[in-house]
Amino acid sequence: MSKQPTLLFCVGATKAGTSWLYDHLFAHPECHFRTSLPGIARLSAHLGLTPMPADLDRRVHEGKAMALPEALRARALLWLRPQYEYVAAMFPALPEAWSRNMERGVA
Repeated sequence: MSKQPTLLFCVGATKAGTSWLYDHLFAHPECHFRTSLPGIARLSAHLGLTPMPADLDRRVHEGKAMALPEALRARALLWLRPQYEYVAAMFPALPEAWSRNMERGVA
C-alpha cells in the first residue's frame, strides 16, 4: 500500500514565522513543494478567490534590522527564551544562523 502525501497549506500573519517554516520544510528531503502560478490559480479557484498577479520568487514583509537598547534586548531574550528552547527541542536541525544565535545567547 502506498503512503498518501500530506497536504500542508500554511497561511500566517506578518512576522509569524511562516518564512522560517517554509525554509525549514523546503530543505527537508521528504518535503516537495509545488509552488507555481497554475497551482496558485487552482487553489484560488477551489477557495473561491480571484487570483492576483504575484512574483513568487520575491519575499515580502521581511523584517528589517533595527537597533535595540541592550536592556530591552536582554528582557526580550529572557522572555522569549522558552519559545526558542522549545523550537530547538522540536527541530534539532535548526538553520545555521539560528544555532549560532542560540550558542551566543542572542536567541
